[in-house]
Amino acid sequence: MTDHGQNMSEAGVCSRGLDIAPYLQGQMSPNELTLFEGHLKTCASCQTRVVAFRKVITQLKQIPTEAPIRDMAPDIIARIPEREWSRSSPSGGFMLFLRLAALFLCVAGVGLLAVHMRSARQSGIAATAIAQEWKHAQVAPAKNDGQETGEKTQAVATALEWLASTQETDGNWDAEKWGAEQQYTVGITALSLLAFIDSDRHALDGPNAATVSRGLNYLMTRQSEQGRFGPECKEQMYNHGIATLALLEAYALKKDDAFKQAIGRAIQFTCKQQNGADSWGYEQSAVRSLNTSVTVWPLQALIRADSLGFPGLKPVIKRSIFWLKTMTSPDGEVAYSKPGEFPDGYDALTAAGVVCLVKSQGRVSGGDTEKMLAVLHKSADEQGESINYYSWYFLTQALQGEGGEQSDKLVTRLQRTLLAKQTRSGPCPGSWDLSDQWSASGGRVYTTAMSVLSLQ
Repeated sequence: MTDHGQNMSEAGVCSRGLDIAPYLQGQMSPNELTLFEGHLKTCASCQTRVVAFRKVITQLKQIPTEAPIRDMAPDIIARIPEREWSRSSPSGGFMLFLRLAALFLCVAGVGLLAVHMRSARQSGIAATAIAQEWKHAQVAPAKNDGQETGEKTQAVATALEWLASTQETDGNWDAEKWGAEQQYTVGITALSLLAFIDSDRHALDGPNAATVSRGLNYLMTRQSEQGRFGPECKEQMYNHGIATLALLEAYALKKDDAFKQAIGRAIQFTCKQQNGADSWGYEQSAVRSLNTSVTVWPLQALIRADSLGFPGLKPVIKRSIFWLKTMTSPDGEVAYSKPGEFPDGYDALTAAGVVCLVKSQGRVSGGDTEKMLAVLHKSADEQGESINYYSWYFLTQALQGEGGEQSDKLVTRLQRTLLAKQTRSGPCPGSWDLSDQWSASGGRVYTTAMSVLSLQ
């Protein structure tokens, strides 16, 4: 019998699951990490439980931050007589005091847990749902084929290797060099960084740290005095919104002051560009072309900034969410710039709308969102072998935000197609070909970064 088989219980659960928590929290030594990741490649049970645990962690991160409760431990310790610390053996009275102090701290801990569980209910993340997800992660046998999960992990790894190999020395990914329009260099650099950060909790201190750091530094050098990321151009809010989102995700991993200052200036520019219109669009035209396709990127950035504690953003977000709802038909289809307008279909716009609604509310709620999700279920079910990278990115994000067996099945179908279409050989192994209507604008770096994000 293999080592893996010896680790399995009669219920089909691997005993190495005890290592999942320290693995996800980055508490393993390099040797332990190497051994566990080697085990993870062949253990379908642990692979499924890692995915489930990560989902729980994501839900917990969405709980609003409460005002901190004063830590009582220093006061308790300060009241312990100094002579007690020097005793060779603790007195009975001192031991009783320590027991009482421990009991007090336990009660305080329960109080803190109650506060956070109440916050979870207020944000729409039911405590029972999280408990059920945790229980499922602990005891449920693997449902997904382990080989398929391993293939997805390997596909992401080879894609990131290709992205790392194509980064320029100053940290950017050259748009024109890889078949895109030059003005999108900042945007596709930011997409590449999001691919690295979303794929690796150690993106800033792991094997890809140098690549990610160069990219983040490049973005910050491309920020104007006004706070705009990228060149001033008609499509500037694509560049700016995606770059702001990349810096925010980096800031979520590491509270770096340089990130914070750059984000603060970017937020000011974003809010100013909204200019009372409740949305964003193409610039440098006689009439600003406000539209959903542009709006969803700066809006996602503001929602993420709000979740990380940047102040004063809720009114701006609320107005933009209201604008999105005015673009939504009674059937749940989100339009481009006015109700009923779908120049490139409604799939991507509706999915992007759901992503923004769910992220801003912390949950799937309301008849509008449910109608939109019904539209997405139908759309995802009708997808064939032709990939629309932009649409599929938002489709996978929206369906994963909803959760549930049916959504998971639809996401798996889309991801299987992506895996089958990845380039395996030739000059660009690990990347994805330029095959959808937006590939000419974003190039091979865009198609590859969007595919990686869709595989998360």
